[in-house]
Amino acid sequence: MSISPPLLIIALVSTHGMAWAQLQGQTPQAPAQPAENASATDELPAWSGEIKLGWITVRGNSESSTFSIKNKWIHNSHDWRQTYKFDAYNQVSNEQRTGEKYFASIQGDKKLEEQDYIFALAEYENNRFGGFAYEFLSAAGYGREIFDTTIHRLVIEFGPAWRQREENKTHYEDKNLAARMNINYAMDISPTATFTEEFTGELGNEKNVTRSLTQLTTQINASLAMSLAYAYRRSSVVPAGRKTTDTETTVSLNYRF
Repeated sequence: MSISPPLLIIALVSTHGMAWAQLQGQTPQAPAQPAENASATDELPAWSGEIKLGWITVRGNSESSTFSIKNKWIHNSHDWRQTYKFDAYNQVSNEQRTGEKYFASIQGDKKLEEQDYIFALAEYENNRFGGFAYEFLSAAGYGREIFDTTIHRLVIEFGPAWRQREENKTHYEDKNLAARMNINYAMDISPTATFTEEFTGELGNEKNVTRSLTQLTTQINASLAMSLAYAYRRSSVVPAGRKTTDTETTVSLNYRF
């Protein structure tokens, strides 16, 4: 059964009041150490990240298996932040491979003030069973943390982007410029559950692309969590015979470090 982001958002927001009450009842944390005792660099973990594993197996009248892995590694320092991502997706149905997709990205952020930074981003996607042999994007721009409270966090990025892709059948290469915006929102709906929404929009003369990732994560212990995610992507221009919209619903086990 398909799960739509609006239904998730409505259900989660309805629990916001309870989450607020629980958080307000917690014991206040001890004040941070003075600057002379600990520098800002020392307070940041050098490396942190998350690995997500998803697996679905179907047996009976038909046989299929779907495996996905998503990696996110972050290196943080006083002046810089680097984020590395790598995703892989594989699907086999009745002993025939029906899906194979890879995604990789790297982003470097130069911190300016406490809430501001400039960034450079490169993304690459290879989808053997999609309409394009590959899609590449590079972007740069300005990012700002709009707010970061006990419960809510909102970060916005925007800037120009360069896109390049090649169609699978015709091998036609498409290159164009676009304006790109990325919005990241997170809400702690309880001490162990977090709702996140990431939206990316690319606006250009050749095509417009929108992506959305809606996710609910529940912490099991200090390192393990489970998440339910709904991914949506729409492209205004696609090869002949392809749909403009793709959706994906996944349940995964997450390891954080």
